[in-house]
Amino acid sequence: MSKNDIQEDDFGVTAEENNEDTSYYNENGFSNYSGSKSLKWIVLAVVFVVLLIIILIIVWPKSKSSNSGGKENVDTENSVSMDVSDILYVGYEEQLKLYASGNGNIDSTQYKITFSESYVSFDNTLLKGKSATTVITPVETGKGVLKVVATIDNKDYSQEKEIFVCNKLSRKTLVMKGIKLKVEDTRELDINLGDDEECYKNITYKSSDEKIASIDEYGVITAVSKGVCIISVTDGESNLQIRVTIR
Repeated sequence: MSKNDIQEDDFGVTAEENNEDTSYYNENGFSNYSGSKSLKWIVLAVVFVVLLIIILIIVWPKSKSSNSGGKENVDTENSVSMDVSDILYVGYEEQLKLYASGNGNIDSTQYKITFSESYVSFDNTLLKGKSATTVITPVETGKGVLKVVATIDNKDYSQEKEIFVCNKLSRKTLVMKGIKLKVEDTRELDINLGDDEECYKNITYKSSDEKIASIDEYGVITAVSKGVCIISVTDGESNLQIRVTIR
């Protein structure tokens, strides 16, 4: 019997006597079983380390929170907002509503408002609390930036909004009282609502008889034929009428 058929282990017992598979032995007669066993231990060690890391990730934050009295450090996020129309009208008071929100001491909020131009006036007195209301009085047409600053827990929070101050549609702002044109003549209605296009965005025009005179979205009248018609101008609230005579 050759060495490849029978091999002895450290105790003098042959693989044949132990009925073991000789595939556990390498060509030098040493067992491969120890290498396989070592590999298993390495895998188990890696698994143990991974589990330990996972446990530390889960348990450590809770332990830290417990040591600090059970309170997590939460960043306080506060903000301020305003409720006011972006178009104001000269001579018409407008309410400005202010609101504070967040995790701070909101009930002690103090507000201060400013306007980048001198087109409006307002009162900053006693503007404090979770919400506050004041009155804005537009005094002149133009545009500017309305800014509110809220002080919460000795820290300032602000919001800005672009405001347009316009003239309200009325007989005073409609320069023309009556219009006389010849056939094929054109003329633009002279309405003084302000210098900014925003002041005119809600204005609509309509002719009572477009066979006599028509008017486009920009307020330009075109004389079509002889006769009399009425041009209506409205901003959704006020409605003005102008008599147009075509000769």
